[in-house]
Amino acid sequence: MQEINLDVIVRQSTKKGEVKRSRESGQIPSVIYGRGEENINGYIDAKIFNKMIKNFSSGNTIFNLNVAGGVKKAIIKDIQIDVVKRDSIHVDFQIVSMASKIEVSVPLRISGEAPGVKLHGGILEHFIRELKVKCLPKDIPQSITVDVSGLEIGRGITVGELPKFEGVEFHADAHAMIVNVVAPKKEEVVAPEAATAAAEPEVISKGKKDEEGVEGEVKEGKEGKDVKEAKKPSDK
Repeated sequence: MQEINLDVIVRQSTKKGEVKRSRESGQIPSVIYGRGEENINGYIDAKIFNKMIKNFSSGNTIFNLNVAGGVKKAIIKDIQIDVVKRDSIHVDFQIVSMASKIEVSVPLRISGEAPGVKLHGGILEHFIRELKVKCLPKDIPQSITVDVSGLEIGRGITVGELPKFEGVEFHADAHAMIVNVVAPKKEEVVAPEAATAAAEPEVISKGKKDEEGVEGEVKEGKEGKDVKEAKKPSDK
């Protein structure tokens, strides 16, 4: 478990104008809530916080919030991000008890190089990148290692095959596939003879159609002549 100290300034107003000015001055609006306590609206330093979250997983870190003359232990429940600047613009902190289990998301880290990829040109498919766990705050893993150094083509690793941590429950299907190695796709090569053979029926069909067209015209002319000649005796 990782713990980080963070100062929070209590804000007296939640008006949009004041919140906007606070962001422009380098502060991030935040709210602290949970465990039946009254919500606390505050500000945290934008530079300090944005630098922090680039170096750790925010979902499984305990924050010691220095606020209103006391310290509250909390985890980040939600972060709103500016879609253009990619900076945090609002943070929700949830108060936790060190004696009660909580559910958090822990990142999965790939370790090693799969022989199926390195030696045989296979492709490593990655399906799950973080895992929900339930445990006491002190037992939260910083990350869970997924060792792929033994994977050949056709092999994978499921949630049930991950290393176990004392006091930590995995909240996911044990059969869920995290990673596997698949064979590379082969492109079909058409032989020149096959390509020529495939083209021939079209040419023959066209020639036959032309011949049928010519025969049809000859027959039509002949039949027309027969009809004309058949009418002569009746005229007499």
